[in-house]
Amino acid sequence: MGFRFRKGVRILPGLRLNITKHGISSLTIGGKGLTYNIGKKGTRATGGLPGTGLSYSEYSAHHSEAREQVINPETGEITEEKVTSGPPWVMIAMIALVLLVVYTLRS
Repeated sequence: MGFRFRKGVRILPGLRLNITKHGISSLTIGGKGLTYNIGKKGTRATGGLPGTGLSYSEYSAHHSEAREQVINPETGEITEEKVTSGPPWVMIAMIALVLLVVYTLRS
């Protein structure tokens, strides 16, 4: 069994950055009862009733496998390569900005 490391750092109330030994693993928005987790491979929305043990979780992968044609300059051969998209970083930044504004106005 290998060595594992995981740490959650609270940035603002309701906004947590999750870190592993390989770097930033995900961003979690929300708290008890309702969370939205945005990671490298996909997003997970979880809703539950605190104190009851009842919850529902739904996962959605980021991968959208588009193909791109690439020409090899030496042989002139045309090949197709998979192009995958990552997490929606623009959306993550916008949500973080909204949470920052809300936190600032409440203080």
